[in-house]
Amino acid sequence: LISKSTFGQDTLSTSSLLSRKEVKKQDDFINANILGKWKDQNSTTSFYPNGKYLTMFDDGRKDYGRWKVKKRIITLSSILPYEDANFTLLYFSKTKMQLQQNIYSQNRSSNWIAVKISNSP
Repeated sequence: LISKSTFGQDTLSTSSLLSRKEVKKQDDFINANILGKWKDQNSTTSFYPNGKYLTMFDDGRKDYGRWKVKKRIITLSSILPYEDANFTLLYFSKTKMQLQQNIYSQNRSSNWIAVKISNSP
């Protein structure tokens, strides 16, 4: 679910109920506002305008590569030997996002809440 209040409405809607035009409008909004630095439960991720990202984990590890948003799914394609990570946006605003990552190989999912800590990466 993504709050449609982001677009001047007060309801929540799933992608299956939205037209292609509405989904594209939300993707455009996300792409314009995801740029910057975000902090979640165990890491800080910077999204750059050139389509690159850098994640610094609280334990000192890092990950980096390319990011994209399509149909309100953020895909992180790591340069490191990791699989692509897909995060479904459950909520997105200019200052907060809630994501769900399904980890099929481990038959589990994780939810993440990130807040924007800087508009510049």
